[in-house]
Amino acid sequence: MKKLLINNRGILLELDKFATQVLQHPSTFSYYPLPNVTMARLKEVMDADDGTMEESNSVDYSGREWITNEYLHYSNLDPKWRMKGLRKSFNQAVPCSSKYMFLDWLKKKTYNEAWEMDTWEIQPEKYGWTPWHSGKNKPINFVRFIWNSGVGITHYVDNKKHYKYKDSKYTGQKCWNCLVGKLDGRQYLADQNTGKHKRIVIQFSLPSRYDRAVDEFVSLIQTGNSPLVGTPVDIAEDRTAWL
Repeated sequence: MKKLLINNRGILLELDKFATQVLQHPSTFSYYPLPNVTMARLKEVMDADDGTMEESNSVDYSGREWITNEYLHYSNLDPKWRMKGLRKSFNQAVPCSSKYMFLDWLKKKTYNEAWEMDTWEIQPEKYGWTPWHSGKNKPINFVRFIWNSGVGITHYVDNKKHYKYKDSKYTGQKCWNCLVGKLDGRQYLADQNTGKHKRIVIQFSLPSRYDRAVDEFVSLIQTGNSPLVGTPVDIAEDRTAWL
């Protein structure tokens, strides 16, 4: 696994949207089960070698269809709504489409339709965590983005070597870290939020046989240094503005 700097300002902007959406969405957190990312627990997982992943206390939105609490507000003074006989103000919820726009852009730029966002989770402060897992039942290449204004760590074991990647603060990175690696049953990953603030983990993945598409994404992350320009509509119509 390797750690990257995120030079693409457009990607940083989209990551900020993803983080904002889950931070603003009403959630109830449990601090149990407590984190267990010890080497003793890893040995148990390796001995079992069944590819399962135990329960954690994070809230994952990657597989959910949900709407944000960012609302469009219409006043009863608006002639368009007065014509419909509406006398009271009301809010219209906005569908959460940022995920699909980003995936569409990523698939086109890397010429690979297999990309998915398999993790979009928020971890509670101090006790949030991801259990040890190996990807044995679903081998993947992954690009993992972590937002943390506090303290956290990612553990990665490959070829009997244990690597630790602390959540770092880089100038211009907006508290974002990027980790790129593989989980095909031979590597193991776990992470933990140990700080006083919530931690966001967003992971894009595709089957482990696709290495070139990951290299293309890495190139976009590192070399696309122009900011997003235009309105959200412009961006949706022309994602080439990201580069």
